[in-house]
Amino acid sequence: MPKWEDIIKRRESIIADAETEATKRLRGIEGEAWGFVADLISGLDTVEGKIVFRVGNIRRVQTGVERFRFWFQLRLWDFGQWIANRFLSLFGLNVSYFKTIKKESSIYDNARKLILLRWGWDVEKNEIVPGGFLANAFNVQSVAESVGQRIMAGLSGGMDLKTFTKTFKQDFVTNPQGNGVIVKQFERAAFDSFQTFDRTVQNQIGQELELGYALYSGTEIKTSRAFCKARNGIIYSRALIDSWNSLNWDGKIPGADVKEVLGGFRCRHHLSWLSSEMVELLKKRGVKVDVYD
Repeated sequence: MPKWEDIIKRRESIIADAETEATKRLRGIEGEAWGFVADLISGLDTVEGKIVFRVGNIRRVQTGVERFRFWFQLRLWDFGQWIANRFLSLFGLNVSYFKTIKKESSIYDNARKLILLRWGWDVEKNEIVPGGFLANAFNVQSVAESVGQRIMAGLSGGMDLKTFTKTFKQDFVTNPQGNGVIVKQFERAAFDSFQTFDRTVQNQIGQELELGYALYSGTEIKTSRAFCKARNGIIYSRALIDSWNSLNWDGKIPGADVKEVLGGFRCRHHLSWLSSEMVELLKKRGVKVDVYD
């Protein structure tokens, strides 16, 4: 197996591992967050086991939710930094792939700074860029507001503290019935970011190197879209790939460049841009070009 094909498999592997680890980390953060919220709830004043609607409780909730928001944002910034480190690993693999085509080039260093900055990570300062993807995708404001609203509803309703805590936990924390609040809110952004980042790097450097063909490949599962099934394992010209932006299919993300999102949210496929020698090698093996299965 040529080195470049091995690197394609390694890219797929690191993305799959990152997706699994991201969900695991989010569930861990979710558990910690519930501990924070549960402590806030348990500190509320009650009468005969019921939460009372009084000034002291309102102030506790307001102060507690603000503390929760601050703590939660720090935890998700740590999570964003972990994602950025996975991005750097993916970028390095992609550079190794392209170096099998063109060994030395200033393109790689320039692309590293530009692409990471686009995704909200400053490689020189080693930190999240305010207003960038990593900062916006993992903003905790909506979760913090929902926590405050839920507790305030419990106050005004005079709910039984134990019952309120139990039902709140069932909704907040991932369980056999479904994902919890934090996993629901942030899992897709984390999951999709790795594949999309990989496609961004491939697209940017492939264009800089003036590569005209790409291999459409990836993992097929039961929920794979017909769009991807018809293209998986086939080589396509840049012109034909660009023409897909004018098509409509189930799962298409309107306004997004197909080279970066392919089938849509949670798509497990990617493009690997090819030299003319790579194209000829794959054609000799029977790989099709510019057709659909």
